[in-house]
Amino acid sequence: MIGSPSMLNKQDVLDWSQFKDGSIENYISKPNKSKAFNRLIFETKNFFSIVGYGCFNLGYVLLITKDFCTSFSHIEKNIEEEFNFIKEFIIDFTKKKYNADTLIFEHGMCSCAGGLDHAHMHFMAIPTNTTEADLKDSINKTLKIRGAGIEEIEFKNTTFNNVHDISSIINFENEYKITKGRLLKFEDLKQYKGNISQNSKKLNMTDQYVYLEHSKFKDVFITNFHLGTQFGREVVYQINYNNEKKFKQYCDDLMRSDRTKLVWRWQDYMFDENILNTMSDYIDYIKASNPKVFEFNKLLKG
Repeated sequence: MIGSPSMLNKQDVLDWSQFKDGSIENYISKPNKSKAFNRLIFETKNFFSIVGYGCFNLGYVLLITKDFCTSFSHIEKNIEEEFNFIKEFIIDFTKKKYNADTLIFEHGMCSCAGGLDHAHMHFMAIPTNTTEADLKDSINKTLKIRGAGIEEIEFKNTTFNNVHDISSIINFENEYKITKGRLLKFEDLKQYKGNISQNSKKLNMTDQYVYLEHSKFKDVFITNFHLGTQFGREVVYQINYNNEKKFKQYCDDLMRSDRTKLVWRWQDYMFDENILNTMSDYIDYIKASNPKVFEFNKLLKG
C-alpha cells in the first residue's frame, strides 16, 4: 500500500495498533462508553472496522486499512477479494439486523479534518424503500445546500466568493446571479464508469475523489469535484430525513434546541448511545456467525 510522507509529522487517528490495544476487552465485557480507540468491531488480515462517530442511525461503520494508505484506490489487487467479502458481510448484517439497505462512500485522499488521511470507507444504513429518484434528489439537495461548483455570485450589487456566503444566499434568496462556476447536479458527478478498483489508475493521478455506491443500485458515482467534507453523511441524513417520520421528528427536535448545530456533522453530535448499540449488535452477530475466512477476528478470538 502507498503511504504519504506528510504522515511522518501527523498523528494517524485511524492507526490499527491503537484500536487493537484499545478494544481487546470488547468481546469480554461490552463497553458502556465510547472512546477514541475502543470502537473496534472486527478485523481481518488487512482491514479492520470501527463504529463511526456521529452515528445518527444504527449500523454506521468505517472500514479501514491496517497498513497506512491514503485511499482505497491504492489497495493492492491481491486483497480485493478480502475487501469484497467484508463489504458484502456489512451489507448482509445491515439487512438482517436493521432491515435496511446500505450506502457506501469514500472521500479518497481527502486529507480530512482531524488527521483522517488514512483510507477509510463509510457504510451507513438507509431505508429499503429508498428509490433511485430519492437518492438522486437527496444528492441534488445536498449539492445545492453546499453551493457545490459555484465559485462566485453577485447579490444586491455585491460580489461574494466565500463558500458559506454563497451557500446562504442561494438557499434563502432568489435574486442572485452566478458569475463564476455553476451549481453542480447529480449527472455532473458521474465522471467515471464502474467502481474504485476499475478506475484505480486514473484516480491515483488525481488529488482527491468522492465515491458513492448503493447496495442495490451499485456504483452511483465517482467524481473529482470538491464537494466538501462529510458529503456522503449529509446525503444519508437527507435520505433518512425524507423517508423516516420518527427520524425527521427527532432531528427537528434537535435542531430546534440548537440551530447552530447540524445533525449529520459528527463534530456536533456523537450519538454515543447509537455507537454503543451498534457495537453490541455487531459483536453479538459476529459471535453467532463466526466467519472463518481472511483471519476474521483472529486477534480478538485470541
